Amino acid sequence: MPIALTLTEQMALYFSKGLFKPLQGTPMYESLESAMQKIGSQLRAQSFQFLRGLDQGISVSSFGLKDCSHSKGVIEALTRAVFQRFTVRILHRAVHHERALQREVDPYKLWYVNNGLYLVGHDHLEGTLRTFAVERIQSAKLTNRRFEIPPDFNFEEFN
Repeated sequence: MPIALTLTEQMALYFSKGLFKPLQGTPMYESLESAMQKIGSQLRAQSFQFLRGLDQGISVSSFGLKDCSHSKGVIEALTRAVFQRFTVRILHRAVHHERALQREVDPYKLWYVNNGLYLVGHDHLEGTLRTFAVERIQSAKLTNRRFEIPPDFNFEEFN
């Protein structure tokens, strides 16, 4: 049975796709595309045509887009590490460093903010809680070590 979406629900879907444009080429964006296609296939023909034509009437723009399209494998590894609580070994190049440094991180959370994707976690090298821009992570490999997020970690207070 076809589903019916209100005008604002259709616009919300369109906006969400536009807001996640910086993640184009990543598993998250591909999954959003797949979900949109599934939703589209269940819409009435008239609603589906309207949804496809929304870009003629509204637009979504972001400034300072970060390109994560080359980070597909990194994002897949980080996602698995976050949800399965594995320490991850990353090769990360900070803005102020000329070469990448290898780090071991207990990944607490992937954070999409300011048109970019970030990894928040405990950095074993510095012994502190850090935020890493995913587009600057050149590789990510799970170790066989598991970790627990400290009970006093509060993401809302951190950000």
